[in-house]
Amino acid sequence: MKTLRSATKALRPSRERTRQRQTLGVRHTGAFLHALFHEGMHAARVASLANAVVGVLVAAVVSIHAIGQAYAAVAGIKAKRGIKQIDRLLSNRGIDVEAIQ
Repeated sequence: MKTLRSATKALRPSRERTRQRQTLGVRHTGAFLHALFHEGMHAARVASLANAVVGVLVAAVVSIHAIGQAYAAVAGIKAKRGIKQIDRLLSNRGIDVEAIQ
């Protein structure tokens, strides 16, 4: 009976692992977008886009402020910096939304 308990305990994810699975990390998103846009977009723009994607996925509201705050919370930076990064990404003329689609 003891081995069954230890086996089922090993199968159950810990609280920390569960939290990590629920939120998409900045590195994971960056790697995915880099593989998607590796030839057509500059690496810094891909990184900024990955940050914005993480912010959109975590935020409950789709606004520059909410996305920036959500990204900052995931990345562990100040909210002001996250908002500024998202604002600059959206005003960047080098990102052509129609070309991405």
